[in-house]
Amino acid sequence: MTSLLPSGSRPNRPGRWLLNGLLAALLLLGGAASAWAADVATTLAGPTSAPAGSLVTYTATLLNTNAPSATGTALRVQLPANFPSANVSQSDFGTYNQATGVATFPTATPLANGVSYTRIVRIVMPASGTFTATASSTSTSADANAANNNGTAANATVTTTATQLADLAVAVSGPVAATPGASLVYTVQLTNLGPSVATGISPQLVLTGSPTAITPSSGTVAGGTVTFGTGLSLAAGATLAYTVRFTVPATLGTPVTGTASASLATPDPNAGNNDGTAPPANVSTAVVSSTPSGQCAAPGLTDSLNYTGTQGVNTYYPGTANAAAGQNTVTVGTAVTTGTAPVSGCWPWATSCSSSRCRGPT
Repeated sequence: MTSLLPSGSRPNRPGRWLLNGLLAALLLLGGAASAWAADVATTLAGPTSAPAGSLVTYTATLLNTNAPSATGTALRVQLPANFPSANVSQSDFGTYNQATGVATFPTATPLANGVSYTRIVRIVMPASGTFTATASSTSTSADANAANNNGTAANATVTTTATQLADLAVAVSGPVAATPGASLVYTVQLTNLGPSVATGISPQLVLTGSPTAITPSSGTVAGGTVTFGTGLSLAAGATLAYTVRFTVPATLGTPVTGTASASLATPDPNAGNNDGTAPPANVSTAVVSSTPSGQCAAPGLTDSLNYTGTQGVNTYYPGTANAAAGQNTVTVGTAVTTGTAPVSGCWPWATSCSSSRCRGPT
């Protein structure tokens, strides 16, 4: 124990005992005061990596680890300065200062020993690089250990590295029937469901059934395969569309089919919606002797023609969810080749018609 006496002085033994006792009492009182103060610990949790463009969640936790209640506690999370406010959101009425990069939260009610609360900050992950967030807190009561709540502790900081992930969906559409020698158009559409930019895209359409005069809106043709381009890029939420015009073969029976697909350099979490196996990526056109034109629906007729299409739901942009599919069904009545239209309606297809609302076959 260190003596309080000046160097070189030699007090009598009772005096030395008294001074050393006073020193010990002071040390004990200081330790007791520290032990009786609240000890607020602040930590931050979040992912170490996340796809560019995805929503990243950071959870800050404040815990009082000592007996007295902590009063006037307030959390804050430090983000990179000038990070866009449009890409930041906070829970519990928090506010964000873009210039400083600080998200702050209102003062909480007194926090008893062993009690904690959390606050959340969400950001849109930048396109590349790393993103660092640090949590800290203050309180109006005494704190026994400032090092575990001032943002310097290792568990108060999270660094997240941007990765690339893009869900590319491909679909093709076209008529369900055509006559021999008709000129048809198939439309191919690519949609980046995100969350990142899709790069290195190579879309194509494979045609079967011996169509001729194949002419794409862009790209090259080799046999029945149309390649629209290579090394293309598509932002999250954006679409690309291509058309292919061709002539239906002169013979009946064999349908013309089209299968659309696309490869890409960016990792894709759902290859099934762009490899040509999904129903939206396939179309079939029957070659028939004649087709109706300008037909209108006649309710109540049987032998209806049903068309069902599916389209993948955006699972990343702007939010997250499990993949799903929608379905639409359009029903039209049986085509009729003869008859006269009633006053209140018209046949789907008539060779003679007394109403101006009806049109004959092509």
